[in-house]
Amino acid sequence: MAGWCEEAVALLQRPAAAEMAVDVLLCAVPIWAAVMIGLVVGWSWRPRWTGLLFLGLRTRLRIIWLPPGLGARRLWFACTALSACSVAPRLLSSAFRRCRGKQQDKASPEDTAAVARDGGGCADGRTNFEGEHDTVTEKDLELLLQLLDNKESGDTAWQNLMERTTSNMTYKAWRREPEEGPIMYCSRTIFEDATPELVRDFFWDGDFRLKWDPMLAYSKSLDEFPQNGATIVHWIKKFPFFCSDREYIFGGRIWESGKTYYCVTKVCLYSVLFR
Repeated sequence: MAGWCEEAVALLQRPAAAEMAVDVLLCAVPIWAAVMIGLVVGWSWRPRWTGLLFLGLRTRLRIIWLPPGLGARRLWFACTALSACSVAPRLLSSAFRRCRGKQQDKASPEDTAAVARDGGGCADGRTNFEGEHDTVTEKDLELLLQLLDNKESGDTAWQNLMERTTSNMTYKAWRREPEEGPIMYCSRTIFEDATPELVRDFFWDGDFRLKWDPMLAYSKSLDEFPQNGATIVHWIKKFPFFCSDREYIFGGRIWESGKTYYCVTKVCLYSVLFR
């Protein structure tokens, strides 16, 4: 044993061995630093259900690493409650957003009457807030037609993004960066074996869209205005686990010109939803 220790000490005293140890250390530190950064980022972007899974695993393993007794059980329950508090608010807030539309349908007649007195009631009992029935106007249609004319006239500001073709469908997308304002996107889809009425109903039906759009978690028609055919719709879109769901409230209106339909949607404010 003594001879082995002397040989090990002599090996470490050699300059080559010391240089090799320094090289290994310099190579290992960046690798472990990258591993630690990856663990921190991965833990911060973990799915919400992993917290509940961790609680279940701790429940099964607590008999092994936690001694029995009244004090130990109290400590375990306290740790479990603290861990659940970090997960429960996220799940409850997501469920609340999905059920908020259903809760509005159960509002009492007294609340509905009070809102009608404050905002101005319609003859059919609906609340008509000023400007909401004019969410999508003729000016929006003129803007859409102007954008289409600029696109068809060969405006060089539009950059080609994507082009896909199948046996019965053609899709093409463009983007544009104006000097002022956000980036603009434009897409064109041509169906070879579909009528204009079928395409209009397919994209305009929110209930049916829930069945084929995997990103749409909730859709409800909030209000309709027969005088001009406009509607106000509430959507909740799902995003990857590291992003929260997003809500959209927009007004929609359709103009018909022969066999051509112009379907215009526009983000709007709806006062009843935020009472």
